Amino acid sequence: VVNKEKSAVRSLLNIEVGAPETARVKVARLGLIVTVRELPYDRLSKLRGMEDADLQYLMESTVEPKFRDKAWYKDKMGCPTPIEAMKKLLKEGEVRAILRKCDALNGYGYGAVVPLGPDEEAVPEDELQARAIGAALEDLEKN
Repeated sequence: VVNKEKSAVRSLLNIEVGAPETARVKVARLGLIVTVRELPYDRLSKLRGMEDADLQYLMESTVEPKFRDKAWYKDKMGCPTPIEAMKKLLKEGEVRAILRKCDALNGYGYGAVVPLGPDEEAVPEDELQARAIGAALEDLEKN
């Protein structure tokens, strides 16, 4: 057990923490390329429960274009806030699609965490599906 603990600590010490990851997506309808970045843990947590949380999340995550630019939201879009201008510009589905990329950057994407088997190797996806189906069938048989 002691060797495993030392190994775990050593693995933490070897992790390099770099700059936030970024990604680019294109809103096809507008031809708009949006560059998003991962957010610090505390900032992401504070966004939960805010009014217009999805748009706040998008605005905080966006590197380009600058949604907070007054020339855009006030002068061009005629809105009092960037959030109101974003509501005019983007469809809800487009916002959600961009946020899926933000989610992936923030560790919510498929494959961010994978289960390990007893040999500490990743369990293949088809085996996970088979286990889930087996568990569901067991539940059905019980009821």
